[in-house]
Amino acid sequence: MLQQIRDKESAVSSMLEYTIITAFMMVLFLTVTVASDEVFLTGPSEILRSQEYLDVANSVSVRVVDLAVLAPEEGMIECRFDLPGRVGVRPYSELIVPDTEENSIRIEVSDGEITSRAYLSGIGGSVFVPEMMSGPGIISISYPEESDD
Repeated sequence: MLQQIRDKESAVSSMLEYTIITAFMMVLFLTVTVASDEVFLTGPSEILRSQEYLDVANSVSVRVVDLAVLAPEEGMIECRFDLPGRVGVRPYSELIVPDTEENSIRIEVSDGEITSRAYLSGIGGSVFVPEMMSGPGIISISYPEESDD
């Protein structure tokens, strides 16, 4: 009789042990599943978008510097170039702003959530760059003829 009770107790004990281990593993699995989205998808995606926005800003800055170097003293020069339509499956916009504090020109590329900036410190004080805001696609930057009135 005592042997039968011990056998039943061992069975309940084993069942309880497996249930506790399974519950613990399920909680651990759910925690990892919820946290993995931030670690494996969102974080790297934001870093990639930020770097791509910086690449777009640097691309615009190179073209502005090239145009400033090639600009004639009299007359007009125009540059057209193509920017990618989307970065990280999100639309974006770029803004070219003369920065009076830094005496340079700031190029910002942003999707409203992430912003990357590039500066044109070398030509900021010597060349006028009009404030410009645009989106992806074919961008046109021009230096108009200055009047001597």
